Amino acid sequence: LARENDIHVGPENIIVTSGAMQSIHLSMSALLSPGDDILLPNPGYGNFVMAAKLCYANPIEYPTPPELDFEPDFDALEELITPRTKAMLINSPSNPTGAVWGPEIMKACLEFCQRHDIYMISDETYDRLVYEGEHVSPAIWDTEGRVLTIFTLSKTYSMTGWRVGWTVASEEIITAMTVCQEPVV
Repeated sequence: LARENDIHVGPENIIVTSGAMQSIHLSMSALLSPGDDILLPNPGYGNFVMAAKLCYANPIEYPTPPELDFEPDFDALEELITPRTKAMLINSPSNPTGAVWGPEIMKACLEFCQRHDIYMISDETYDRLVYEGEHVSPAIWDTEGRVLTIFTLSKTYSMTGWRVGWTVASEEIITAMTVCQEPVV
């Protein structure tokens, strides 16, 4: 994490999961209560919506239109915030668009989450598969424990069948995720 992503944490900030999708689901399970809203990118990976629904949360899709190079439409995002909004999921490099959000967009997403006092789930499963642009994790600017970062061995190391993923977050969130993982795995 330090060498490849400039994220400096200890073992208390990491949970190993059965793939990145379990990391996504555990993140939502730890952060969301039934009826909470989570902002999800559109277009986006369909399993994000399914994971939110498994938590009885409301998946609210925010536009990442092609005319903005599949980056977030921040004006539209502002309109989607409600008192029930608890988190925003970002995915860069993106599945399915392949868009890589640059450092300025990643920082703007974190500032959006800070301004609205919501968590950020950053799905970075394709972080090593960047052919244009530069991948930067918003966790490098997180001083509040607001960002949960998702990684996997599946894409970078072609180990899809091994089902090994991990989440990096504050110790408090990792503890909550561990409690959620206990009865499942």
